[in-house]
Amino acid sequence: ARRNKANKTLNHSLQNTGSMGRFVEFLTYKAKQQGKRIIRIDESYTSQKCAECGKKKKRSLSERVIMCDCGHRLDRDLNSAINIMAKFLLQKQKQEFEDDGVSHQPSLNEESFLQKWKGFTTTHSPKICPPANA
Repeated sequence: ARRNKANKTLNHSLQNTGSMGRFVEFLTYKAKQQGKRIIRIDESYTSQKCAECGKKKKRSLSERVIMCDCGHRLDRDLNSAINIMAKFLLQKQKQEFEDDGVSHQPSLNEESFLQKWKGFTTTHSPKICPPANA
């Protein structure tokens, strides 16, 4: 089991140095040319963490719908996307605070993300609940 974990870690690090790593370098270069910045988000555990209550549970890839003990039910990919967006918003707010020492209110688009998707339905789940404070 230990060897498989080591191989998995090695494979993951090799992926980041391959074509994806080159893409990120190129994207960062182009963003700097345009005066933009890149914010990297660690996607670890975003498909295992409930977007509603934050509880982590190991899930197999075949489990396509997240059904949490808190009652939250959501498509796995959408749950992961919500968790990634929440991480981004928190990291963005933290960086803005560190840049100038002033706390910023979320933009209208950020508030829209955090509020308007409440009640959005998919074919996989009857109702999507808003994210918990990540």
